Amino acid sequence: MLIGKPKRNAAEGVIENNRWLDQNDARDFVGSGFRALLSAAGQNARTLLGHVSTSLHLFSQARLPNPISLVTTPQQRLSSRMDVNSAAVETVEEAPPLDPAPRKAGSYYRPELDALRFFAFFSVFVGHGPRLNYGPSSPMWKQLVGSAYERISYAGLYGLPLFFFLSSFLITELLLREREKTGSVHIKAFYIRRVLRIWPLYFVGVLGAIALSIAFPHHYGLTHREIAYLILFVGYLGGSFHFNPFGILWSVSVEELFYLAWPWVANRGKQVILYLALLCLPISLITCFVVTPQEWFNPVCHFIFFGTGALAALKLHQRAWNMSNVRRILMFAAGFVAVVSAPLFYWHGGRWACALSFLVVDLGVVLGFLSIFQLSPDRIPKWIIYLGQISYGLYVFHLACLHLVSRAIIPHTRVAASPFLSFLATAALSLALTISLAFLSYRYLELPFLRLKKRFEFIRSRSVSA
Repeated sequence: MLIGKPKRNAAEGVIENNRWLDQNDARDFVGSGFRALLSAAGQNARTLLGHVSTSLHLFSQARLPNPISLVTTPQQRLSSRMDVNSAAVETVEEAPPLDPAPRKAGSYYRPELDALRFFAFFSVFVGHGPRLNYGPSSPMWKQLVGSAYERISYAGLYGLPLFFFLSSFLITELLLREREKTGSVHIKAFYIRRVLRIWPLYFVGVLGAIALSIAFPHHYGLTHREIAYLILFVGYLGGSFHFNPFGILWSVSVEELFYLAWPWVANRGKQVILYLALLCLPISLITCFVVTPQEWFNPVCHFIFFGTGALAALKLHQRAWNMSNVRRILMFAAGFVAVVSAPLFYWHGGRWACALSFLVVDLGVVLGFLSIFQLSPDRIPKWIIYLGQISYGLYVFHLACLHLVSRAIIPHTRVAASPFLSFLATAALSLALTISLAFLSYRYLELPFLRLKKRFEFIRSRSVSA
């Protein structure tokens, strides 16, 4: 550090501009300047002593041997001096910086959860898909099969709560790990990651909804208010959007509410997460009781699935979940039965029946999740994991593909005369078209943004590849 010079410019200027001062005044002026010089020198000396003290502290931490007691020859003395210098440099380099930047650390990726994502999508696809419409002239057993399938397929719509549960579990787990590794949740980076993941494909879906509304106003027409709901991420206010195929984006706006609030919650620690997650359950059930029959599009009713996902993340955080194959199969079967039976409570009618159906679905979702959690990726086909990775695109495009195939293609083919063949052709062609669009969307639209998203990660997730 440079020792500061005494400030002489002001004194010299006074002497030059006031040569009429008498000798005593000049003597007093010089004395005051000398005292200022001594004060500045003392201050710089104290600073220099501080640096010396810091250096001595660093050398004491190095715990070096006394070089003089070990040196007997000039060559050894030179070697010892070099060792002392190198050790001092190493000690200084190991000292932590005063203001370290947050470092990216850790990774978390569970391939089996991608498989669950695909299962959630496929459930929704079945719920929105074709039905076995056997007429009154068909044999009784066919009518019974068609009726049973319709009831089971209706339960497929509860794949949406599984999406909510998985989002809450993964976000909570990643934020917990980020807070443990870096000391806090970096909220700005979290919002940037969510924007890069959600918005590009979401607004493509919004443009699709507007295009269909303009091209087919009698079938898919949207009001200006409904379009504004989609653009502003409050699609849950629009309900079914007159059955516009891209009206399903209302569910993304529900997830956006969770993304908006949860990093602030996670940044307060596990206790706050626990209390709020537990609070979500009664609030959701009470809301279902109050708003029935408009509960499906009410975001508060779905808070139960976000709360349960957060609780699962707290319970399973940094823990192993080992189960035998038999237990996994039994647990998955129990979850499947719970979800399929949920519509029975819903159709029973009544406010409490609706709330009970949400509770049963939540139980089924948890059982299904636990049945596959930490399952070895070797037991899951690679194509299912990949389809789970592009499940966002599958969800966005599937209803538009179902409408296109069932209304514009199948009616003009020979299979339209057979309910069974029409059902198979519609389902197969719609699913193939949905996968194709999701593949193109992931590779050419989502992938560049996902690569950019990696720059804002503190906990690495799955690798980004085409």
